[in-house]
Amino acid sequence: MALLIAASFGLAQESGSKKTGEESSAKTKKTDTAKAKDKKVSLYMKAMRNKETAGKSTLVITNDSLTRMESAERLTIAPKSPGGDFPELSEYKDTNSKGEEYWQTRMKSARSQVDRLEQRVQNIQSEINRLQTDFYRWDDPSYRDSVIKPAWDQAVKELEQTKKDLETAKQTLANLPDEARKAGALPGWLR
Repeated sequence: MALLIAASFGLAQESGSKKTGEESSAKTKKTDTAKAKDKKVSLYMKAMRNKETAGKSTLVITNDSLTRMESAERLTIAPKSPGGDFPELSEYKDTNSKGEEYWQTRMKSARSQVDRLEQRVQNIQSEINRLQTDFYRWDDPSYRDSVIKPAWDQAVKELEQTKKDLETAKQTLANLPDEARKAGALPGWLR
């Protein structure tokens, strides 16, 4: 029986050795692909281990450890450069030699101008509404036409002009940050 198994095994090897070159190259490709996959998996696993350990710091920095690092010369402190001092921010001026106070005053003035004109528009609109009510309430046509109508017309003209002024003031306020930036003013100056 052992002889029969050995003989059949030998035949199987002989028939296996008669395989075409294509079959053997396909088998080689499969093993190469398997090796490449194993290599990718091992690289991935290595990267994951490195990622897990990379986030863990072994050095804890405290005030005490900083003084020890300084004394052990593990801490580098840059010396002050002579003549490399920068001016204080309070001394800084823009390209037009204007400082923080100038720009803050200018921004505050522009904001108050917009607020004042918005309030003025509301007041004039209230006056127009009152004059309109008076115009239709009075029975005397001569009083309506000689007193109320001219005042009403004047208020409408004034409202139109105030709205134009308000749009101009809003545009000035909107352009002020860009103007300050172009002049070299610091951004915090306009707050």
